[in-house]
Amino acid sequence: MVSFDHVSHEWLLKFVGHRVADNRVLRLIQKWVKAGVSEDGEWPETTVPKRLRLVLGRSNRWGRIRCEISYAMTSKYPIALYELICLRANREHCVEVMSCEEFRDLLGVPPGTYERGLDFKRKVIDPALLEVNGLSDMGVDIELRRRHARASIHEVAISWWRKSGDEYRAAMQERNRSKVGRMARLRGEVETIVSTSMQIPGSGGDADDALAS
Repeated sequence: MVSFDHVSHEWLLKFVGHRVADNRVLRLIQKWVKAGVSEDGEWPETTVPKRLRLVLGRSNRWGRIRCEISYAMTSKYPIALYELICLRANREHCVEVMSCEEFRDLLGVPPGTYERGLDFKRKVIDPALLEVNGLSDMGVDIELRRRHARASIHEVAISWWRKSGDEYRAAMQERNRSKVGRMARLRGEVETIVSTSMQIPGSGGDADDALAS
C-alpha cells in the first residue's frame, strides 16, 4: 500500500520549480507547505490533507517518479517527459496518441516557440528522448505524425516500457558516472585524446637521421 503521509518539502518545491517560473508563486507555495494542516485539533507532520490522500489512494493515474533520475537530467523537457510516462506506467496499454498542442503543453513548451517541426524535434523531442532513454528506468519512443509531407505536426504517438536486464543496468551505470562527457556518451560519440610527441631538432631521432642522410 502506498503511503502519502510524508512529503519532502524540498523535493516537492524542486519539482514544482521545473513547471512554474514565477518566483512569487514558488514563495507562496513554500509558505503554504510549511503552514501545516490541522486535523481534529491536532497538527500532524503531514501537509497533505486527508481528503487528498483518499483521492490519491483510489486513483489509477499515479506513478512513482524517482527523484535521482530527474536530477540526473539537464533540462525541463526530459524531466517533463519522464514525469509524463511515469504517470502512465501502470496503465494496461503502453501507447497513447494525443494532439500536438496537448503534448507541447504537457512538456511545458512555451507558446510560439519551436513551431517548425524540425526545430521542435531537434530542440525538444530529441534531447528529451536522449536523456530519458539513457538515464531512466523507463524507455520511450515518440512518433510525430503529419497528414502529408509538408503539413505541420498534428498528432503525437507515445509508447513506453519498463526497462529490465542490460538496458536497465546501462542506465543505472550512466547515472553513477560523472556528468562530464555524459551527453557525448549518450549520443554514442567516442571521445579520444590523441597524444603527440614532438622532437626538438638536434635531439636525435628521425629528423636527425633525415638530415644525416
